[in-house]
Amino acid sequence: MNSVATQPYVSENQDILPITIPEAQTKLTDIVERVHNKDERIILIQDGKEMAAIISMEAFSFLEQMIHKMEDEMDRRAILEARNQRAGNITLEKLKQELGL
Repeated sequence: MNSVATQPYVSENQDILPITIPEAQTKLTDIVERVHNKDERIILIQDGKEMAAIISMEAFSFLEQMIHKMEDEMDRRAILEARNQRAGNITLEKLKQELGL
């Protein structure tokens, strides 16, 4: 079975900056520039809870690519499992013959 080969997403700055949503509303342009230019990651906080994240398009594209690769790998595993379980199945023609159809 082939494992998913990945190229790691390397960020210059691994720091995650928590910001409240009201603060983010007043500083959105600055936040977008920091995420884009410095590859910072922002976590939006509301009532003390982490609600959402703001990440660069590079990071987003990487995550999307990894999701698709993981889904493909899960599909491959499901197909292999189904093939392994198929040993007890019979063809439609054989079933018709056994039923006298």
